[in-house]
Amino acid sequence: MKLKKVKKGSSFVMIVMVMAVLSILGIAISSLAVTSYRARSLNEVSKKNFYITESGLDKAYAIIGKLVDGAIASGNSYVESAMNDLNLNDEKVIEANKEPGTEGSLFIKDDGSVDEAYIKVYQNSVFRSAYTSFIEGSIRTSVESGNYELSENGSNPQVSVLSSNDELKFAPDKMLIKLESKFKEKDLEKVIHVNYEIGIPEYNSVYYVKSDVTKLPPSNITFLNSISIDGDMIVQGNDVDITGNIFVKGNESSSNKDTKGVILQNNNSNLKITGEMITPSNIVFNGNDNKFTSKGNVYVNNTRVLKVSEGTKIDITGDLNTNDDLEISGKKSQVDIKGGLYAVNEGSGDPNPDKSSSIIINSDDLGSGTSLNITSDVMVAGSSYINLNNNVKYQTGESLSIKGNYKAYAMPLPEGPYSEDKMIFEFLEPLNLVTGFLDGSQFLIKEKSEYFTEFNRLFPGQLTLGGNGIRIGGTIKFNTGALVHDGVIKSWDVINEQDLKEKTIELKRKIYYMGETTESNDNVYNQNSVQVKVANRINFNEMENVRIINQGSNEKELLLLNKDENKSLVILGKDGNDGSSILGDKDIIDLNKDKAKGVIVTKGNVYFCGDIDFSGTIICGGNFVLMDGAKDKILYNKNYVDDLVNKYPDYFDNILNADLITNTDYEVGVDNSVVTDIERDKLIIRKGWELMK
Repeated sequence: MKLKKVKKGSSFVMIVMVMAVLSILGIAISSLAVTSYRARSLNEVSKKNFYITESGLDKAYAIIGKLVDGAIASGNSYVESAMNDLNLNDEKVIEANKEPGTEGSLFIKDDGSVDEAYIKVYQNSVFRSAYTSFIEGSIRTSVESGNYELSENGSNPQVSVLSSNDELKFAPDKMLIKLESKFKEKDLEKVIHVNYEIGIPEYNSVYYVKSDVTKLPPSNITFLNSISIDGDMIVQGNDVDITGNIFVKGNESSSNKDTKGVILQNNNSNLKITGEMITPSNIVFNGNDNKFTSKGNVYVNNTRVLKVSEGTKIDITGDLNTNDDLEISGKKSQVDIKGGLYAVNEGSGDPNPDKSSSIIINSDDLGSGTSLNITSDVMVAGSSYINLNNNVKYQTGESLSIKGNYKAYAMPLPEGPYSEDKMIFEFLEPLNLVTGFLDGSQFLIKEKSEYFTEFNRLFPGQLTLGGNGIRIGGTIKFNTGALVHDGVIKSWDVINEQDLKEKTIELKRKIYYMGETTESNDNVYNQNSVQVKVANRINFNEMENVRIINQGSNEKELLLLNKDENKSLVILGKDGNDGSSILGDKDIIDLNKDKAKGVIVTKGNVYFCGDIDFSGTIICGGNFVLMDGAKDKILYNKNYVDDLVNKYPDYFDNILNADLITNTDYEVGVDNSVVTDIERDKLIIRKGWELMK
């Protein structure tokens, strides 16, 4: 038998070859991993550098925006100075003494009357000159010396102006500024170019020209508002734009105190107020797709979005000050408060929920349709209540409550200072709720707030914490109970009591005294009912019934005085009903599609039917109803109102319970009582954007 010769070493060679292949593969894989890591790192750096570079341009936009605000303020100041320096009496002398065939005063017409059209041209010219000079003189320095510190390590994007000085001029109504933003980190540089176009707004403050300067007695604060009413203001699907402050006391005969005040009824009601809105009652949203916009502070008892409402939008540029609750129950409700929210009633020792301020969100779609955004600070002095059967109300430990979170008070806790063996639970139909300590210790808002927070710690994920549905950008300066926002719970904090007291005085002075400043702060702070209203600022018993309608060019001037509380004043505008559906005694004033201006003082109701453009003031002891889904515009001009009152002094002496003070003069000026509304975003437009590297 022959044995085959075995080739020694072949196995070793094979092992060496396999190891070599594996080593090569390992090195290749390692190289790929390193390359991939470097690529990912480079991509992360690239993204970061891009965002920081872009943020530099956003900062530059904000700087330009502040510059535009300053330019508008400068323009307004120059116009006011120019109006103060303009002496129409001198101009009238110049016009009277001009030589035949020569030009006299540009401000006085040939017939001796004031050329108001030229005054507008003159004001706009002064405004534009001051506005453009302000921007042209400082835009380069403002942008290039701005604070652009953005990154965590303190490095900044480099923002520079590419435009030449000759290009940084308005030609004629626009300026185009070219900017470059650079940022370099880890040897990777990003460069972005952008162009911003800056426009010039029209000067739009209200001005006045008059020959008699009338001062109303200081007690008549009703004449300082665009609208002052003792009843309700009801918007029935109309688009209403009001410039000036409004005061709405609310109808005392209303069967439901929670639904009186300013009421947006029906669908698609749109109420915009450029000024303050004041009501010791409520603003109520009762219909779909209703919208409220306020370019000023809001002072109310409650803000209530009813459950039957859907698609409500509330946009408040100033602060929302409330004596009771902000309640959001309708779906797709969007509440945006660009100022602060101050709910000031802490209700200590009072079981009445009307005496305890809170934020209540009962909408089922919080975070997916309904949202609450507060840009500035928040104070909530009270807590919410759970409505149980048999009119029983259970006070929670939440300053901001969300539907369903009441479960926290219905479940015993297994451990901690509020564990089941220390607590009392009672059946309050239909819920079994924690009501106190077995040892009789105090169990009020503070303790309930801590119980609520402990529940969330022990049972994470059981409560709704708002998520992206509730956002607070400022500081929570005072909250008696737990406050849920941005996915977290802020425990109670009552340190800033003095700040709360000051906000309480501010609110009560508005809603109980219509803003009058004569009462002491201590008296205002302790007051809980309306002290100043139309009924005690207008002497209806001494008033004559007056109906004066003067026809002008496409405009009617109205002086309507009515002392009969059972008679309604019905104003007919374009495309409205004829007033026949309004019951009871009524006086119908048909504008025949004209604009209207004047003073309306009535003890009864006022109805606006159809599209109406009105300048002046409306004062009524009853309700103010805006009908027909129409477009209505109401503009307050204090100097015009004073002028009209002075034109008919005999009608107003007894009404105002004081003598009018009248000085004869001839003057022109700017009415600063009206808030102007120039939006910065419409003046600065991005025209081009380019990623250079």
